[in-house]
Amino acid sequence: MEESRIRESTRVMTDLAYEHYLLPQQVLARYPATRVAEIDYRELTAQPRATIEKAYAALGIDMTPRMSAYLAAEDARARKHETSHQYSLAEFGLEDQGNPAPAGAAVRTLRLGRRHRSARRRPR
Repeated sequence: MEESRIRESTRVMTDLAYEHYLLPQQVLARYPATRVAEIDYRELTAQPRATIEKAYAALGIDMTPRMSAYLAAEDARARKHETSHQYSLAEFGLEDQGNPAPAGAAVRTLRLGRRHRSARRRPR
């Protein structure tokens, strides 16, 4: 397959993915009384307990002792995880500047213009 067709297909799939992210936000904006908890996957994997506690609080849900214990175990597991995997949006042609809508809007909304690690690294 030609490089240009691959690049165009990737752009179309990326735009569709971002549309699926942005649409619920647009709908929820019309209903400001609706409780919402937005969870960043990077925060969830780095600090599961704090992230879920924050979501429960935002939604007005009481956490059971069983759930609290489960999250404590997940937090301990997350602290042990190490990774050296890194990526940047530029690697996928998704830099904020010059991105057509909806990709550009989603990149700005998600604050993805910086380099990310897939999980927290253990200090050396």
